[in-house]
Amino acid sequence: MAAGPPTRADEGFAQRLFERVLTATGEHVSGTGSGFDLKSGWRLTHRDRVRDLLQGALARAGIGRRGYDRGEAARFLARLGPLLDGLERTDGLLADERSRELLVDLLAFRALGPRHVRLPVTIDGFWHEAARVDAELRTGPAPGLVPQFGTYRIPGREGPITLLGLPTQVVEFFVLEQYAGRRGPQPVEAEEGDVVIDAGGGMGDTALYFADRVGPEGRVICLEFEPANLAQLRLNLEANPRLAERVEVVEHPLWDRPAEELRFDPALGRTSVTGAEGGQSVLTTTIDELVRSGTMDRVDFIKLDVEGAELRALQGAGDTLGRDRPKLAVSVYHHLEDLVELPGHIAGLDLGYELTLDHFLPAPEETVLFARSHSDGARLAEERS
Repeated sequence: MAAGPPTRADEGFAQRLFERVLTATGEHVSGTGSGFDLKSGWRLTHRDRVRDLLQGALARAGIGRRGYDRGEAARFLARLGPLLDGLERTDGLLADERSRELLVDLLAFRALGPRHVRLPVTIDGFWHEAARVDAELRTGPAPGLVPQFGTYRIPGREGPITLLGLPTQVVEFFVLEQYAGRRGPQPVEAEEGDVVIDAGGGMGDTALYFADRVGPEGRVICLEFEPANLAQLRLNLEANPRLAERVEVVEHPLWDRPAEELRFDPALGRTSVTGAEGGQSVLTTTIDELVRSGTMDRVDFIKLDVEGAELRALQGAGDTLGRDRPKLAVSVYHHLEDLVELPGHIAGLDLGYELTLDHFLPAPEETVLFARSHSDGARLAEERS
């Protein structure tokens, strides 16, 4: 029997990205020769040709007149060139079609911007929700903090949660639930009784979210080291004494090796460790070291948003991942390479992790890779009984 034309599942990642960008610019290309017909969906096997066709089509489309910068778009797409093989591997690792479509949309969004690519959370929808939160949940100013911050009373599982912060934080973490993955057949989220690592605790918003979800039998190990963040984190814990009992703050960054001295430049909410001289110094820890030291005896859920150090943090958790198979929520937006390296690392552990992708802002930030091991449930419950 003769084979029919390839389906979308047969198309390579580069072809799908090519098609998505051209569709978004309003350019329609078909019958360009050498067996490539965008309309009928024939596969392109030469990625260099995909890039050449794409950049030529962008130039012909007059991108600058359509609300985005042709030069910037071309430069971004050129940066993707060396990553296309890795991105295709990531595409193959994602467990559902929505995640694979989102990966393409995120890259097209970075090239063309919000006027041409719609993400799951829209600009209008996000700010409408932030305005609703400010109108319905704000109870007053946040004492001792900058005027833009307010006090918000958020419905929780066991009673109200008090957050000193911004309405956008309420939307991200309590309305959209940025660290709860619900695309796969099983949710990837903190559950009753879980021991959670909240790495990149920031101002304490996520620590409160997790403490509410895990309940009185659960624990949250919150890692944050930047002084201004720590000050606000502690204010938020003081405002929630019931939840604070479940939270332990560890004032070290996660890394692949413990007790390594790193320098960092404080920048509220966006602190990154660096090898440069100057700034402030801090000693690292690892997830494996926290377990060995008795900070916790197991790990059920790991959230990582550590400003580009996510891969190092996972490398410092090899023993714990192998033993506990914790659920993972890992930020993959700080560097383009994150979309290749982090899924590849998790899959390479060969621990049965199923990967899904989601995104929680109408902007390039806040892409989260969720992972849940097929072997995490019954086996571990039996071992712990």
